[in-house]
Formats: sequence, C-alpha cells, structure tokens
Amino acid sequence: MSFEQNLKPQPLLTNEHDLLENPKKSDSFVCISEEVNFSSLKNKLVNGPGNSRIDLLEGLMRVDSQVKLIVSMIGLPARGKSYIVKKLKRYLSWLGINVRIFNVGDKRRLLANENNLNDCIQNTINSEQPDVTDKIKHTSSFFDNNNKQAAQQREQVALDVLEDIITWINDGGQVGIHDATNSTIDRRQHLIDRVMKEKGQCAFYLMNMNLKPRVIYITRHGESTDNISGRIGGDASLSENGLEYAAALTKFINKHQAEFQKNCLESNINNFSSQMFNSEVNIQNCSDVIDMKLLGERFEIWTSMLKRTVQSAKYFDNSNIKVKKFSVLNELYSGLCEGMTYKEIPKYYPNESLERSKDKLFTRYPGTNGESYVDVVHRLQHIIVELERLHNSVLIITHRAISRTLISYFMDISIEKMPHLNIPLEYVFACVPKAHGNDLFVYKYDRPSETFIKVDSNSIFQNE
Repeated sequence: MSFEQNLKPQPLLTNEHDLLENPKKSDSFVCISEEVNFSSLKNKLVNGPGNSRIDLLEGLMRVDSQVKLIVSMIGLPARGKSYIVKKLKRYLSWLGINVRIFNVGDKRRLLANENNLNDCIQNTINSEQPDVTDKIKHTSSFFDNNNKQAAQQREQVALDVLEDIITWINDGGQVGIHDATNSTIDRRQHLIDRVMKEKGQCAFYLMNMNLKPRVIYITRHGESTDNISGRIGGDASLSENGLEYAAALTKFINKHQAEFQKNCLESNINNFSSQMFNSEVNIQNCSDVIDMKLLGERFEIWTSMLKRTVQSAKYFDNSNIKVKKFSVLNELYSGLCEGMTYKEIPKYYPNESLERSKDKLFTRYPGTNGESYVDVVHRLQHIIVELERLHNSVLIITHRAISRTLISYFMDISIEKMPHLNIPLEYVFACVPKAHGNDLFVYKYDRPSETFIKVDSNSIFQNE
C-alpha cells in the first residue's frame, strides 16, 4: 500500500518549461492505492481488433488505468462535495476512464419512511439512476446523533452503496465515487476495512476547485495560407483575412472582457449575470472604453507555438496582457500527411485513410509521431488542470483538433463525439464555469457589420 499526499495548493504553471519539466505540480490529492491486473479490464474497455488501439488507450490512461479506484468524499453537508465529484467525473470521463458517481443521500432519500428502510434499499440497489419523484425528506431527528436507530440506518445505507460500487467495479468499472459526508472516523474505517477485503485499494481525492468568475475563450487562429489551399498541418502564416480576424478578435475580447469584469465588480459577489452573453457584440469604436491595465490584471492569452496562432494574438497589448506559448496546444500532428490536402491523403495512404475515416479517435496519422485524438487528450491533461486552477479569464488561440478536445472537456461531451465537433474558423467559444456544470456561448464573426453574432451553441454538433 502506497501513500501519496500533496494537499497544499501549488503555483500555476507560468510557461511551457514548467509544464513539461514539473508535471507533478498538478497533483493536489491524497491517493491510497495498490496496483491490480488490468488485462481483463482493458479487454472490456476496448472494442475492435489490433494491439495499437489498446496501446493508445493505455498510453492515455497510463497512470489512472493501472488501478481500480474507489474515491470516497469527506465533508459536512453543503460544503461543495457534489461540485468536486461532478468536476472529477467530467475530467476522468474526458480521459476515457469508466467512472460513476454513487450518491448515498439520493439512495437514503428514496426511503418511504424510516421503518421500511431495508425494503427500499433492496428495491433500488441496482438502479442506474434513482427516480427523483420518489424522494422524501427526513425529519431532523433522523440526523440526531442520539437517535441510535437512525444512526445505524444511515451507516447501513453508506455501506450498501459501497457494495454497489464494488459490484460495479468487479463488472468492469474503473473509478467509483462514494459521494457522502463520511464525516466520522468510524464510518471511514468501515469503508476502508470493507474495500481492503475485496481489492486492497482505495483512493481519497481532495481536489482544490476554483469557483472564481471567469471566462475561458477558445478560438481557432485566423485563416492561414494553408487554409486557402486546403493543406493540413504545417506552420503557415495568416492570410489577409486571417490578419483581419486577428484584429477583430482583439477588439471583441477586449470589449467582452471589460464588460464581464465590470459585471463581476458591480455584483459585489463571486457571481455574475449571464445576460451579457445573450447578445451580439459590435466591435466598432470600442477601444475608448477599455481600462487595459485592469484588463491585463485579470486576463491572459495562451497560444500554440505555431505562427498562425501567435500572429492571431499580435494586436493585443502585450505590455499589459500576458501571452504564453505552449507546444502542447499545437495542432494534432499529421505525420507523413503534413502539408497534404484531404484529397491527396487517400492516394498515398489509402489504408490509413480508410482506418481514420472509420475511427478518428484512435487512428494515428502514418509516420513518426503521427497523432490521434487520444494522443491529443493525453498531452492536454496538465493544461486542463491549470485551466481549472486559473483565477483569470483566458483566451486560448489554437487549432481545430485542440479546440474540439478542450470544448469536449468543459462541456462534458463524450470522447466518441469529440473528433466530429463542428469548430469553424472565425468562431469564438466562451465557456463560463459554474458550480454544477459549465455554460457555452458561441459567437460568429460577421465581416460586413464588424460584429460577433451570438449563435446557437448546439451548432458544434452539426456535421463538420
């Protein structure tokens, strides 16, 4: 049994060297775990022939998938446990890990009354999602520590939920989350003792989540010369249209962030109205009303290392706004197909092209270091952690595959749908973190009117 502890908040990564050289800066949990045989599990997780698909999956989950984990939450009611649980589930699901939340309170509230507790548990033990219409409220006496019968019933529900988790994990699950207060030493010891009999492994995660009001803007670079010719990959410069979009993007972000920060300050709480996101943004003559110093204190820009994203940020005032470059934000690398058009690829690599058309998630481009979407998810893991910790708003200027992957994470979109999201040029995707899920607002640049028009966020699910 190994113990790993790192509870103190860690500093944000400030540049790519930090990110690559100090990946453990992202650790912020207590983990008690022991490795088990993963071979039977991966056969259940991976469908389809070939070892390459299995290797890719194991590469993506090379740390987490080597163990089956039970994550047990600890804390008094209304302290944010469910918020942390939902964040954790979203992150692990994005990594392709089979994870499920088991909420003790939901099961307990299904009871018709205190006297038929056991019958209700038996009837709902295998329910995937309890029917919320059957929930009831317990009286305060049910939670009175002097009420020994109720205390015993509460303990039994917690242990029965743990049995649900163990059964689910033995059937192929990977990470089961025991969502309950678990606030007494006796309760926690009972949970550990039971799990030790079964697998000898348990994990307790304490994750520092960030509820500061902020916006995570995601956009592709402006049009490049390779976009005009239909060539993928490479390191092309922006076209004239691309430079025009870069200038328009600067005005849009400056104005939008200024209004957002003003909204937050006027609310005088760590909350804000989302009304400002529900209208178009005209960027004509907007620079006069912006306090660039204030903006720079609460906003930063991240780009890839490629010229087309760096050039897309060139019009921002870098004397006030921090601009950081990360190679992990580079476009999915297309190997031997770099510089080709999509029509040319089947002529030179017909087999690989056919495989990729069937499975873009796992199929790598041919050649050394050719990547798949799974590879992209893997290299973005630490970026995601830093985005979760970041207190400032941030503009990420990147590429189509990277945008798809990031938006899939923030909006809890399955990795199977991720490679097919519709992410056109000259769109801005504004993700607003909330306590129980994130909001997504989508803006399309309209050249004639110099306006970013708000469009339906479901447009990301249209055919690419």
